[in-house]
Amino acid sequence: MFLAIASGALYLAISGQMSYSPAWLTGWNRWATERAGDLAAALRGLPLPIQAGLLLLLAASVALPLFNAWRSRRWLS
Repeated sequence: MFLAIASGALYLAISGQMSYSPAWLTGWNRWATERAGDLAAALRGLPLPIQAGLLLLLAASVALPLFNAWRSRRWLS
């Protein structure tokens, strides 16, 4: 989610449109914020160690495929 927002902000900065936010970005940001709030409310009842474990699992599910792709591409060069 943060990567998508950062990409949109980078596009706006490069294209010189940073003074306003287009409707699609505002709508997407509102939708993503609502989903993040729903997720935070759902996880509120879980103990902190379980929340931390889920966060680590999520981070690993993103980082490991990226690392493997980077490593396999590096060996091809």
